[in-house]
Amino acid sequence: MKADGHAKIIAGIRGYLTGAMQRRLILYTFALVLLLGVIFMGAIMLFGRFLYAEQRTSETLALQLSVFERDVTNHFDFIAACGIKYAEELSACLEKELEAGGISFDALNNDSDAIEGLQAALYATIRRAFELADCSGAYYLLDATANTALPNADRSKCGMYLKIANVNVTQPVDPKLVLFRGYAGATDNNRLEYHNTWALEFNLNAFPEYDTVMESADKNLNSCFLFSDARKLPGTWEKVILLGVPIVGKDGTVYGICGFEVSQLYFKLHHAQCGAVPRLTGLLARREANGLDTDLGLACGDRTGHYIDFSGAFSSMPLSGFNVYKSNDGEYVGMEMPVRLSPLEHERTIAVLMPKADYDAARADNLKENAMILALLLISAFFGCVFMSRMYVEPILNALKHAAKDRAAGSGVHYREIDELLEKLKELHASSGPLPEDLFEDFISRAKTLTPTEKAVSRHYADGKTLNEITDIMHISMNTLRTHNRHIYAKLNITTKDELVLYLELMKKSGLEDCLI
Repeated sequence: MKADGHAKIIAGIRGYLTGAMQRRLILYTFALVLLLGVIFMGAIMLFGRFLYAEQRTSETLALQLSVFERDVTNHFDFIAACGIKYAEELSACLEKELEAGGISFDALNNDSDAIEGLQAALYATIRRAFELADCSGAYYLLDATANTALPNADRSKCGMYLKIANVNVTQPVDPKLVLFRGYAGATDNNRLEYHNTWALEFNLNAFPEYDTVMESADKNLNSCFLFSDARKLPGTWEKVILLGVPIVGKDGTVYGICGFEVSQLYFKLHHAQCGAVPRLTGLLARREANGLDTDLGLACGDRTGHYIDFSGAFSSMPLSGFNVYKSNDGEYVGMEMPVRLSPLEHERTIAVLMPKADYDAARADNLKENAMILALLLISAFFGCVFMSRMYVEPILNALKHAAKDRAAGSGVHYREIDELLEKLKELHASSGPLPEDLFEDFISRAKTLTPTEKAVSRHYADGKTLNEITDIMHISMNTLRTHNRHIYAKLNITTKDELVLYLELMKKSGLEDCLI
């Protein structure tokens, strides 16, 4: 009868623990999780770190690349449109002057006076075209030379080249021009100074695009103009990109080429980045087999004055939506895209770059802030658990102690679940007879009567071993183990393995494992 009472008590307690107290604990735990979620979202909004550093860098570079690409293509499209109009005006003026002078174009060869007079007549056209175009210089080459008897005369062509003397602002109101190529007498009335590397005629070896444009010349100038690669002008330190447009007459005669210059300094001033991203650099270059060839391109910095004069090739490898570039000038992160500026050229590459050190610093800051968020969550979780313990667990323990001291009185402890438990125990007590006062002490005293083998079996149960595991460990059969179980149950006055495990756990928590040794 007593054993049946024990079993009913254990079953009642187990049923209770899966009832109201468990539901309240789940509710409190959910409240804690909700609190942590609110704290986490608040911390995220406080720091504004919804995206990783890689994502933010990728989006920023993509935006800057889009803006830079639009600026560059619009600029060069405008120059190309001005160049086509310039070529048409030159052709009309040239034919008008030849007709007025009664000479043919071929007769210009070896006639320096006629060439000089023609250049004087064309000066107003080149000057007007230069003032309209957003560029640093303007030129034209004619397929004629002053002296065909000179060595390599076939590579020397007459023409005129005007440049801004000192570029310090784009589209200056009253630019100071210098004569880079052409007859000095043609500009006597315009008070032009000479460039320090002035020459009378053009050497085509320094203008390799001349042959390409001449061979592709057509009356439809929209299909046969060309922007050159960036290269240094002969005898200067300055890199330039030249537009070449054929000068085509009414009858299809190709007289030469004309166009405009965009120098490195002019490109730098015109396309300086807004400064929203510190130390951002824009680059217009060629992609070769070994990477971006910066020697064939132009670069610009930002409006704060940051600028790097790149040289050599940039190797690249992809990383998290953008590229990492390496060269002799250092490491950078950036993005690139192909672009074609004129119909006769291969694709170029336009790119925006920022120092990798800046990206690494931003990434480190992001990691620090994430660590701060994690620390805040851990601290909040710790204090939340302490609060939950004091609010929920501690009152339960105190109530249980109070109930243990005053079991017979049956008075409430003003904690609903504990009061319900006491009522349950009263019901069980009424249905199963008197409840022994010292069940655990009785179990301890009975445990000392077990044989060494029975104690070993009990220790294995305490360690969570299954029946099969115990038979393997002790090298006994299942029937022998069942026999030991019956003896153990009888000596300890219990009926189930669950009761045995419960008491063994209490022994562990009370430090009484020695009773099973």
